[in-house]
Amino acid sequence: MSFEPSPTPQATPPQKSWIGRNWIWLVPLILVVMASPIVCCGGLAFFGFNVMQAPLTAATDAINADQRITGKLGSPITRGSSMTVNNYTNNNGNGGATIEFNVSGPNGGAQVSGRMALTAGKWRPDGLTVTCDDGTEFELPEQQ
Repeated sequence: MSFEPSPTPQATPPQKSWIGRNWIWLVPLILVVMASPIVCCGGLAFFGFNVMQAPLTAATDAINADQRITGKLGSPITRGSSMTVNNYTNNNGNGGATIEFNVSGPNGGAQVSGRMALTAGKWRPDGLTVTCDDGTEFELPEQQ
């Protein structure tokens, strides 16, 4: 009688954990989920900041076009870093904004405050006052 030895069982490597098997797609997914709110909020802030610049830019252009103010402050007149836009409304190209910011030219500076009106997508002064550093005030005429 012959006796054959039974084959020795092969040792199987232990199975990797769930994370070990799925990390290749899990790590990018976690990064995307964490980055999405940051990207969305950043985009909204960028868009909102650019939208709020329109009345300030139009007001600065109107101030540069007024010869009384450029005669007092010099030319070019540039907008300073301190600016406020309140009560911004835009209903299909019509609305307005209350603004306040500082400007400066080669001969001095001034504080600008008042309202800008939005009509048919175009911003125009609507009661905008420019108060120079020496107290001189200029009222920008309303434009149609």
